[in-house]
Amino acid sequence: MSATAADLMDYVLPRHSGLRQWVLTCPFAWRPALGRDGALLGSLTRIFEQTVQGFYARRAREGGQLGAKTGSVTVLQRTSSDLRLNPHVHSVFLDGVWHEQEDELVFVGLGHLRTGEMGAVLAHTIRRIERHLLRRGVLPGNEDVESPAEPALLAADRIRKRVEPEVITYDGRRIDVTISAGVATLADRSRGSARSLLEAADAALYRAKRQGRNRTASVEMSEG
Repeated sequence: MSATAADLMDYVLPRHSGLRQWVLTCPFAWRPALGRDGALLGSLTRIFEQTVQGFYARRAREGGQLGAKTGSVTVLQRTSSDLRLNPHVHSVFLDGVWHEQEDELVFVGLGHLRTGEMGAVLAHTIRRIERHLLRRGVLPGNEDVESPAEPALLAADRIRKRVEPEVITYDGRRIDVTISAGVATLADRSRGSARSLLEAADAALYRAKRQGRNRTASVEMSEG
């Protein structure tokens, strides 16, 4: 464990970046499902990371750093020290963003984190996770809750499925055709721009390709 931490500090995390740890602890009612379903725990981890990254990106845009990026290293801990089921997430984030300035990469630190900002990130994380758990039927309630991205995601998936059976013959060879699609939604127009929306959709597209291609992926930009 200590060797891994040393490797991260020496060879992975940038030396000139500040660091901040964010921790996600799940309520007791969620823990049995998360303990049984690794994919579900992974989904919640991605939601958490995307929400925090969105916060950093929004703060960067407010400071004039367009297209800036942050990063993180995340560890999942499934039990407490006494081996009781307690799935939670430890994420070490670069406490700021890297952006291009005159053909150089420059790090801009987050600075003081206000209590209200922390509360907003927490509230948005909870909303997104609860919506995901409701759709998965993990939480009691309306399992048909629809996220803002759902209609666009369904439309993109219909296009993907229509293309999937198509075959192109070239030079006597059969070429199967598939597409991947990325969808981004912006719940609050005052917190984003057309450019940031396109960048988010592009990032979702590449995530779909990394997950195996011939699929769709989405991102919600409510927090950034």
